[in-house]
Order: sequence, then structure tokens, then C-alpha cells
Amino acid sequence: MATIFHPGLGRTLRYDVQVVDDDPDVQVAQVIDIMSGHVERDSQDPAVIAQAQQALALGNGDPLQGVFDLVRSQLRFTRDEKLASPVASLYSLPFVETFIPPSAMARMCDGDASGRPCVRQGDCDDYAMYAAALLRALGVKARFVTVAADSRDPEQYTHVYLAAYPAGGGRIPMDVSHGDYVGWEHEGNYKLKEWDIGPGRHSAEWLLIGAAILGGYVAYRKGWLN
Repeated sequence: MATIFHPGLGRTLRYDVQVVDDDPDVQVAQVIDIMSGHVERDSQDPAVIAQAQQALALGNGDPLQGVFDLVRSQLRFTRDEKLASPVASLYSLPFVETFIPPSAMARMCDGDASGRPCVRQGDCDDYAMYAAALLRALGVKARFVTVAADSRDPEQYTHVYLAAYPAGGGRIPMDVSHGDYVGWEHEGNYKLKEWDIGPGRHSAEWLLIGAAILGGYVAYRKGWLN
């Protein structure tokens, strides 16, 4: 665990670095474990709960619409190489994947005295984790969905989003980073897999990854999300 000033965010962040397996399939499972651990833990965080209630009000009582609209309005899509650049220069291994835990995302704009507009930043995995934690805080079950959508490499997962399962309803896609509306889902995927979020999904060793105060980054040797 270390700290660094991030010029793009204008604040000092606490970050952790973890190397994952080189095998693509093992790597994806490990990364999903980490994401699941962040969501399960951070859905109980007071800042995330407060954001979830704000989303519910924004959606006029519809948690899916409210979370979709809140996340889309609060976050700006920023690729990992830009977010990781201040940290990557300190290490010899290539930094490709970065995570911002939901609790850190919820607090990203707290106490910003710079006078500049504060915009939460992240890529599709950060969007998915944040939305999943908000939904979980509102009692809505969700799963991560990984897809291979690139014809040049049909076996490689290239994107992650959510599938929500509200009580009394069926499966509803929630692609908060790329979708135009609740229920939108990319067609023509070469491979798709859903992953549970919750107890038993992740191993205890991964729960310590990426803890943060103002923000957190976890960088991985090989990337699989765009």
C-alpha cells in the first residue's frame, strides 16, 4: 500500500498493486473475484448508501433507472492508461488495468477545495462496480457480465457490465458505461458469461486488494476490459 499525488484528479490517493495470473481465463476469474469483493463490502459503506438513496429519488422510486441515470451523470469515461499513468512510472511491470472501489468513487469529490468541477472518472469496470454497489445497497441483485465482442479475438473478454435481477422481474441488462438505456445490450457477442456477486464469489485473499481512503487503484499485468 502506498500513496501518490494524482495530477489528473488533483488529490493524493492511496493505492495498491497486484499482479494476476498470465492465463487469460484464470485472470478474468481473479479480477471478477476482486470486483465482487469491492461491491459486497462497499455496498454497506455510508457514502455508497447515501448515493444509492439519491439514485432512488432520481429514478422516482425505480432503482434501476435511478442508478443508471446517476452513474451516467456522475462519471466520465477515462481509460486505464490515463488513470494509471502517475503510478505506472514507478513500476517495471506494465500497468493496464486499474480499479476505483465504489466507496472511493462515492467520495471522490468530497472535500475538493480547488474550485474546479469535480467529475468521477473510470472505465467500464469502475462503472459496473459502482452501479452494482448502489443496486446492492438498494436490495437489488446484480451479476457481472463479461463479453467478447471483438472479431479479431473472439475468445478474449473485452467488456464488462451488469445484469440486474429485481424482485419479481427477469434479467435486465445494465450497461452503464456504454448503453443508451436500461435494458440495452450489445448484440453479436462471440462469448458471454455472467458472474455472481456475493458470499462465496471471492476468496479472502482478494478482499485486501485496493483499499482506499480518497481513491484506489489496482493495476494488473494484462488487461481485458475496455
